[in-house]
Amino acid sequence: EEEEEKGERARFIEVPVLHSQPVKASEDPKDESYTFSRTIGMPLMIEITGSTTNSQIFQAIRTAIGQFLPKELPKDWFPEVRVVDKSANRIEDDGQLLDGKMPPKISPGMNFLLLWRSKEVLQHYLTASNPRKWQKMGDSESTGLSVHDCVQQFCKKETLSKNDAWYCSKCKNFQQATKKLDLYRCPEILIVHLKRFVQRSSTYREKINEYVDFPIKGLNLSQWTLASSGEDDAIYDLFAVSNHMGGIHGGHYTAYARNHVTNRWYLFDDSRTQEVNINAVKSAAAYVLYYQRRH
Repeated sequence: EEEEEKGERARFIEVPVLHSQPVKASEDPKDESYTFSRTIGMPLMIEITGSTTNSQIFQAIRTAIGQFLPKELPKDWFPEVRVVDKSANRIEDDGQLLDGKMPPKISPGMNFLLLWRSKEVLQHYLTASNPRKWQKMGDSESTGLSVHDCVQQFCKKETLSKNDAWYCSKCKNFQQATKKLDLYRCPEILIVHLKRFVQRSSTYREKINEYVDFPIKGLNLSQWTLASSGEDDAIYDLFAVSNHMGGIHGGHYTAYARNHVTNRWYLFDDSRTQEVNINAVKSAAAYVLYYQRRH
C-alpha cells in the first residue's frame, strides 16, 4: 500500500488553468461579496503530482503566464488562484489556493481558476497569448497565412529526402524521387484538417498556434482541380468549425456551427450553446473546417 501511495504521488496530472474576472454579487454598495464572470481566453495546462505543493503550483502558473507579460508590472498584479470544478458553463468554487507548502486536494475534473483583478494586466495577457483571436476577421480581410496557402502547399511537388530514397528498377540505384498530390474532383462536403501538431524529432512534438485565415463564404478550389468537366464551380461555403485550445498534452475542444435555416452561427462548448457574431468563427484555435459545395 505504501508503494502504491508513492506511485500515486509520482503520477503526473494535467490540470487546466482557466481565466476569469470578479463580478459583484449584487448592486448593494455595502455588499462586498463577488462571483466569477464566464471563463475568458485560452486555458493553460500545467502538470502536477500528488506531492506538488501550493508554492510549486504558484511558480508553475507564474512561469506559464509570465512569458506573455511585460517585465514591469504593478504591485499585487498576480491573480487569485482558486480550485474549481467546471461543468459546461457552471463553475463550482472549492476555495482559494494559498501559497503554502501543503499539496492541494485535486481530483479529476477540477481546474485552477485565475481570478484577475487587474484589467490592464489581463488585457495584456489576452492580447499577447493569442493576439489574432481577439481581432475581428471579416470575409474581406486576409492577413498572413491563409487556407489557400495551405492548399497550394498541399499540392506542391516535393523532393524526397535521402532517407526516403526510391529504388529505380532501370538504373538499379536509389534516387531522390519527387512526390506530388493533386485534387482531381471536389466533393459535396469538404473537410479541411489543418495541421496543428508537428513532429520536430523522434521524441518531441509541439502544437502549431499560427492563425490561418479562411473564407466563410466563397472558398474557390477550381484552380487546383484537375478534372476538366463540371469543376469550374468548385465554390464552397463554411458551415462548421472545430476548435482546439491547449497544447500537446491536453486541451479543450469547442465548435462553431451555422443553422442552415436562419444562417445564424452558434458556439457549442460542452453542454453550453449560445449565438455568436460571425466574426468570432475565425480564430487561431480553428482546427477542422467544414464546407458545403455551393449550387
